[in-house]
Amino acid sequence: SSRTFRESTSRFQAGKTVYTKRCSGCHAEDGNGNEKLAKLMKLTFAPLPSKEVQALSDSEMAKVITEGKDKMKPVKDLSAADVTNLVAFVRSLAKK
Repeated sequence: SSRTFRESTSRFQAGKTVYTKRCSGCHAEDGNGNEKLAKLMKLTFAPLPSKEVQALSDSEMAKVITEGKDKMKPVKDLSAADVTNLVAFVRSLAKK
């Protein structure tokens, strides 16, 4: 089971790297949204740690990342592994 732990830890780290580069500009480091940008764009970012976001299945979350939703544009040029890793990272933001 230490192998599984190492795999999930490396997925988390890889996901955090992609998140920091591609997502944190809008969603902020903690996943609760960049307030200044939200005001500027007159919108609200769904808090990624929220029950609503965390209730999405992995495939639903992956679809939002790759296809966009509402005012969120699709995140382009991500590999399947990037998307899987991003989902793992977003799961780690869940409110404890």
